[in-house]
Amino acid sequence: MSTPGSGWFLARPVTRRGAARRIGRKRPFFLRPRLASNVSVSPPALPQLPSRYEIQALIGEGAMGRIHRALDRSTGALVAIKTVRAGSAAERRRIEGEIRLMTQVRHEGIVRLLETGISGDEIFLCLELCEGTPLDRLLELGLPDAERICWLVGVAAKVAEALEHIHSCGIIHRDVKPSNILIVSSAARARAEAAFDDANPAVKLIDFGLALSTSAPAVQTAAGTPLYMPPEQICGAAEERSDLYSLGAVLYHLLAGSPPFTSLAAILSRANPPPSPRAVNPSCPEELAQLVQSLLSSEPHLSPATAREARSRLLSILDPSGKPSVAEPRLLPPVFTGRADALAFLRRRIAQAAGGKGAVVRVVGARGSGKTWLFRESGILSEALANHGMPSVRAAFARGTMPLDSMREALQQVMEVVEQRKPPSASPVGGDSSDWRDWESGEPPGRPEDEAEVRIAIERRVDRAVRLLYRSAAHPFLLVFEDVEHAGEIELEVLSRFARGVRDLPVLLCVTHRSRDGGDSAGLKRWVAELESEPEWADILELGGLPDNEASELIRRRLYPPAPVSAKLLEVALSRSAGRPLELVRCVQTLWSRGLIRQIDGEWQIESGAVEPAAGLDQGLNDHLDRLLPEERRLLFAASVLTLPADAAFLERVAFQERQEPPAGVFAMLRSLAGEGRLTEDREGFSSPPELDEGTPAALALAKSLGEDAVREIHSRIAEELMASSGWGGGDTTLCIARHLEQAGRSKEAAQKFAAAGERLARGASNRLALEAYRRATLLGGPSSALDEEIADLESKLGNYLSALEHLRSALSAAGKSHRILDKIGRVYHRQGDLPSAFSVFNECLEVAGSDARQRALSLLRLGGLCLEQGEAERATALLEESLALYTEVGDPGERARVQFSLGVAEKMRNRLDAAIERLEASLENAEHAGSLVNAATTLNNLGNLYRARGDDRMALQSLRRSLEVRQRLGDRQGLAIVLSNISRVHLFRGELRQCREATEQALATFEEIGDKKGVLIAKCNLAETLEQLGRLGPARDLLHESVATARRLGAQRIADAASVTLGALELNAGDTGLALEHLERALRSIPSDKPAELRAQALSLRSSAFLKRNDAELAMDSLREASEVAEELKLRGKLGVLHCQEMRIALERGDAEAALNLGKPHLAQQGGLDKLSWALLHVEAGKAYRELGPDWADRTEKELLGAIRMLDAMPSPHHAAQARVELAQYWRLLGEDGTALELLSRAEADLRACGAVKRIEEISNLT
Repeated sequence: MSTPGSGWFLARPVTRRGAARRIGRKRPFFLRPRLASNVSVSPPALPQLPSRYEIQALIGEGAMGRIHRALDRSTGALVAIKTVRAGSAAERRRIEGEIRLMTQVRHEGIVRLLETGISGDEIFLCLELCEGTPLDRLLELGLPDAERICWLVGVAAKVAEALEHIHSCGIIHRDVKPSNILIVSSAARARAEAAFDDANPAVKLIDFGLALSTSAPAVQTAAGTPLYMPPEQICGAAEERSDLYSLGAVLYHLLAGSPPFTSLAAILSRANPPPSPRAVNPSCPEELAQLVQSLLSSEPHLSPATAREARSRLLSILDPSGKPSVAEPRLLPPVFTGRADALAFLRRRIAQAAGGKGAVVRVVGARGSGKTWLFRESGILSEALANHGMPSVRAAFARGTMPLDSMREALQQVMEVVEQRKPPSASPVGGDSSDWRDWESGEPPGRPEDEAEVRIAIERRVDRAVRLLYRSAAHPFLLVFEDVEHAGEIELEVLSRFARGVRDLPVLLCVTHRSRDGGDSAGLKRWVAELESEPEWADILELGGLPDNEASELIRRRLYPPAPVSAKLLEVALSRSAGRPLELVRCVQTLWSRGLIRQIDGEWQIESGAVEPAAGLDQGLNDHLDRLLPEERRLLFAASVLTLPADAAFLERVAFQERQEPPAGVFAMLRSLAGEGRLTEDREGFSSPPELDEGTPAALALAKSLGEDAVREIHSRIAEELMASSGWGGGDTTLCIARHLEQAGRSKEAAQKFAAAGERLARGASNRLALEAYRRATLLGGPSSALDEEIADLESKLGNYLSALEHLRSALSAAGKSHRILDKIGRVYHRQGDLPSAFSVFNECLEVAGSDARQRALSLLRLGGLCLEQGEAERATALLEESLALYTEVGDPGERARVQFSLGVAEKMRNRLDAAIERLEASLENAEHAGSLVNAATTLNNLGNLYRARGDDRMALQSLRRSLEVRQRLGDRQGLAIVLSNISRVHLFRGELRQCREATEQALATFEEIGDKKGVLIAKCNLAETLEQLGRLGPARDLLHESVATARRLGAQRIADAASVTLGALELNAGDTGLALEHLERALRSIPSDKPAELRAQALSLRSSAFLKRNDAELAMDSLREASEVAEELKLRGKLGVLHCQEMRIALERGDAEAALNLGKPHLAQQGGLDKLSWALLHVEAGKAYRELGPDWADRTEKELLGAIRMLDAMPSPHHAAQARVELAQYWRLLGEDGTALELLSRAEADLRACGAVKRIEEISNLT
């Protein structure tokens, strides 16, 4: 079946204005009226779903498929099951594309995809069930009054927020219409007008069946609902603004009672624009009517550029004071976040299984580490189906179930899916498929009475399932068994047999359990030992606490409105949860419920009362505790000091001493406490409510009522139990054990456990938790040189350089003249920017090294790096060559790679790019030979920078993306941020400003998460430069002023100078020449004049432009001449675009148009080493020059200026495009085309107004 519109799509993007000229008269089939049919259709059969789903009712039906309400028996939750028939390869690709895109979006305003699978010849999607009414039902209620319009604006703002999220994920929805906007309300489901009763309803954007990735090929087919589609989407060229048009069309329909256009011809021609919504409905505010018309406008500059801007304008309408609306802070439902390394690992294993190599993967981690969450919420199972056609079956073992129930359920699902994938004519294996289908009743055939019969029956079905999988061996399969520590001996034997049976098939079998070695289960221990003996087939994925950056992101995504998470809030949350994601979710919930989280100055912060224990105890609490039995208090205390739920048996073991007889009916006692609200109970066990969290008055009162001896005894027994059951001892578990040992008074053991926890947490990038662990180890076990070094490393990573130096000096004092510690001190000084101190320390390292070749080589490498940073390329090369000779002598390819890398940097400083690339390629070869992924990633990053400097942006992006992949694999967040920054610079060079902004914002977020202050500063400067080019002058200006102040405070003068130069360029574009000169003069006074610098050449060129704007041609020429001298010395003359533009401007100012063209011609034919913006501005100057040559050059004038406008609009850079339009308008005025000129000037004025360039608008007003 062809895709709608596939016969008449266009080969290149079409604008709304030009769409009418590009389409034939034939009406697309999806706009033709449907023919009535008298054919009776029998009700469709229920979909064949896994047995854990119980279909309850048909919710809806359409051309694409059906949606049923169903009960998920495994969780007890109601869900929506969407089944779609995949009758052709094209339809299957479309469905898989929908799944792939839905796995990328996680937002409260978008319906969640929970699971996918195969149902006969259909694919099913298990979705979050949202009961409510779609907006199209509200159309039946007539025109809304003022109150209901206000409600609709709030709904539209939430839709815009959802669109902002999906656009940030690189997705275009393409089908925003009233029926795809759901108001979640059970009352509104029965009665549409009841939707208005909820002043702040939950809103869901649904149906991603037509969604498209922005990374898809440029050629599209038309798809969507025509009444709400913009012209460019009808012509197969949808973009993000298309969704905003659709939102505007939806709003118009709701406000005015009919769509803005009712025919294809009207949509495309725009001959009769729709009346204002206010003209149809006087209750509509004028501001809203203008916004709706701007969303529907054919002129992009008149409509909001992004969903964020549209949402901001909608919210401003809701606020009668005219002040910017502030969203009410709230806690959002938890969304799966992080586990990037674990997901990458699983994706590799899934790809290998899809390629024919099956495996068993054990996913292990303490309770709360999110093992089940990883499979149920991350979208990895849906990815496997969408990307590899790999269906999945998931089953969980639980306490208290009948023997083999979980295995029976899982095997039944496997055989159902395999049977559904076979051709209808294929006979079942062994001819007895009806035998296993009898299990749907919940009992095995024949209802065997004893365990032996059950076991025999199950084993027969295992063999049949394996044979079925062999018959379907061309198809990969993914099986997930959760919580196998709850499996019985027989179940584990059956599971082991099944695993061995499918080991030669493309089957990935994933099992989750808590303890690495199997813990208390003897059967699991045996199977684990068996798997560990075959590492080529069986693998392990360990889940510990989240790294700092992922933990911060998880907290950030729980809090609304979006804002960064303060370091203190992150520290407290990590300390209380050990970084385990589910416990982190609970911790944030607790802090929020107690009112301890606030958004202050654009940042989520924690109240000081949450950090320090409460001082006083309420007498009422003591009276309340007195009513509890002593045994109940012990159980309550044991539950309160555990960070996760525990079962009754565990609580009984830890609450009562060995010499103390536990009371009868402990389970009943716990249930009684739960019934009174003193404990909470779930399927995982019992846990304490937030009122008993550490430091609360109730917790302190409870501990006091027990006495110190009992408190220490309980903590000691908890530590013993955790040590006995943890098996593998991840960093988070070890940290919990250490805390309990400390509370038990076992300081020496606690110190050892804290040190072990710090080591493991540091390996997992949980830097703040690791630092806490090492500090506790030092406090309890006394200072040690080794711990001081570890603490210093972490303090340095977090930017706390003074503390790092203090600990390193302490370590040096204890260890004597240690080359290793001196080297670390020098590196901290280097990071701090104190180069003289770093030189002094590294020279001392050279003396301490003596005749040790390796140590001497390292010290020479460090000194060479400092010389490079000071611009002393010759001296650096001499030091590095000596270091390279020593490393060659000791035969260390990894260190040779580092030295060759630095030599490449030295060659680059001497402008010998080919030699630099040759050095870096040798460095890459050595790094790969040594297996040093870190060095390889660093070298690839710098190769990308060299290729960029040479003008080869394709090779630059290729190298940088390779580096990015390695950094992601290593989990190197700092390196990842650096590479993202460099990728953003390549996009900036290519004029791809949106991609540049996205990469820069990702880099900034990562630098902020890891606490790299200098990285944050550089990223903010880069972001400001990008925003300036995008025409966002106000935000760019604020960022730059902040960056200058921060850079000066940190002593980073070079960054401050670069920000000042960018400020100068910004104010020039804003039309404030005087302010621009102030910034440029300040930078030029600071930039050393005794050494040539690209930044100085750039500043001088910009100063020349400022002088020219003030009609001071002589000073402009002097500055330009000085800039040219610096550029010549640096051999950058051919690549400094601002210099060439200024040369042409001065020539034009002198009235010599031919000289201007001669200056520009070498660069106009091809972009060469120029960035895209400079190249476009050169075309503007060329257009001005041809205009000055007279009417004989009219065609060339128009060609150059229109070409520049197209380039600048595509970037987009509206204020520069406005400059080009002003020049073109003057050309049309010379030809007597005043109407066209005025149209161009109006567009330029609107662009400049949107950018905030008010002073330049005055210039246009004079022209007008």
